[in-house]
Amino acid sequence: MERKKTLLFINARAGMEKGGSESYRIMEALCRQGCELTVYPVLPSVPELSIDSILSGNAGRFELVSCVGGDGTLHHLVNALMKEEERMPILYFPFGSTNDFARSLGIPASVAKNAASVTRGSLFPCDIGSLNGKYFSYVAAFGSFTKVSYSTKQDLKNVLGYPAYLLHGLQTLPENLNYTRRLKILHDGETEEGDFLFGAVSNTSSIGGFSAFGSSALKQKPSPALNDGLFEVLLIRAPKNIQELTEIIGSLVSAQMDRDSPYIRAFKSAELLIESEMSIEWTLDGEYGGKFRRAEIRNHPKSIRILLPAESGGAEKGGGKRRSADGRRKGTERKAALN
Repeated sequence: MERKKTLLFINARAGMEKGGSESYRIMEALCRQGCELTVYPVLPSVPELSIDSILSGNAGRFELVSCVGGDGTLHHLVNALMKEEERMPILYFPFGSTNDFARSLGIPASVAKNAASVTRGSLFPCDIGSLNGKYFSYVAAFGSFTKVSYSTKQDLKNVLGYPAYLLHGLQTLPENLNYTRRLKILHDGETEEGDFLFGAVSNTSSIGGFSAFGSSALKQKPSPALNDGLFEVLLIRAPKNIQELTEIIGSLVSAQMDRDSPYIRAFKSAELLIESEMSIEWTLDGEYGGKFRRAEIRNHPKSIRILLPAESGGAEKGGGKRRSADGRRKGTERKAALN
């Protein structure tokens, strides 16, 4: 059997260190599916062993790239892959504390089911966003509570998991509620100005379980918003008093942001320009994305291919029939996803 040359990155510290504890099981599952593995640990502090360096130094050697970790690990892989002329498909094993992107894709928690995508899966072409040249897979955000994702200490996340974010958020509650920025937002020939508490430019209809476009957007997996060429944009105006803040919180908790609200603005766009009198700190997929007064945000349609289990419904389509990951129509004889 000719084995599939696969590059595997493992973030051992992700998801309360589950990324490390599950690594052998993942390697065994991939080998059972016919993969020939080259494995690297994720070591951001060692430049020559960064995902970027390893990918650029091995161009053309591999047919598939896989990563074990959270949304942040995938973020670094996507940024490195977007620089390559030929982009390998990605097989993602989500072991982070939140896994928002994996949830939107419908990636299973089962290692065996996910690994089986190599032979029985299909490719999902996914949009990728960019902010001033930096790429993101599912969200670019600014404002209240966006610091929580990248300022929460890794040791705390390893012990508590997702509650670590909530704990850190509560500790910074007064600071977050006082956040406000005067913005000018240009999109689709329109200009909007005002004081804003929070903003998110997302590649999916859901962030942390909230939908700005109705609850039906949360049910379909993969989310159709992931490859429609448009961003889902959510802007929350800064409240002037407790009553306005209460109304905003009520909309968020009830996930009724798709209804008309004087404080919440939701729309779709492929390109935005956001300008501010003061520099704004951005988070990209939960990672620190930089500080800018001018943010140019663009959608790059179907730039990355994600390998998904066949039952997820994420295959590339052609001629009205589903295609396997190599682009061929599935006939009576089942074909390998990456042959």
